[in-house]
This record gives sequence, structure tokens and C-alpha cells, in this order.
Amino acid sequence: MMNQAEDVRKLRHKGIVQGLFGDQHILEFFKDLCPNLVAGQAYWQIFRDIEVYRKKRRLWLAIYKFVYKNAKTIAAVLSIVGVLVGIFKAILSLKSNYE
Repeated sequence: MMNQAEDVRKLRHKGIVQGLFGDQHILEFFKDLCPNLVAGQAYWQIFRDIEVYRKKRRLWLAIYKFVYKNAKTIAAVLSIVGVLVGIFKAILSLKSNYE
């Protein structure tokens, strides 16, 4: 749990907490959010679920970013592969007709 503004700084540095508010303000927000929260089984399960979601989201964002930046190249490569497959099929069909 967060007890000091330094804890918020560490979370900001790791990219877990973001925002324009100061460290002390964010610390107060989290303390007021759940003042009676007990760190039990359910708490840790939710914490793990959030971490899994964050990792999946990061992966999907990386994939989207790659495809968005390289869309023209991907389209060109797929077009070339399509043409090569078409030529290969035509050669195979001509070869099977002569046998």
C-alpha cells in the first residue's frame, strides 16, 4: 500500500501511476478511495488481474503501433506474396496439364 509521497514517485517512475496532480494529492486520493481496505485474498486477486490486463494492453498497443507504422510495407509484402502464389499455382497447373 502507499503510505508516503515517495511511494507515489516510485509508481510514477514505473509507469503505473500517471497524471498531472502532485504526488501528495495522488497519495491522498488513494488513501481516501478505500480507507478500510484489507489486504486479503480478494485484494491480491484484483491486483493480479489488473497487472495481467496492463500487460495484455501493452502487447496490443505494441502490435497496433507496429501495424500502423508499417501498413504500407505490410500491404506491399502481402501483395508480392499473393502474386508469387498465383504464379506458382499457374506453373503447377500448366505442369499437370502436360503430364
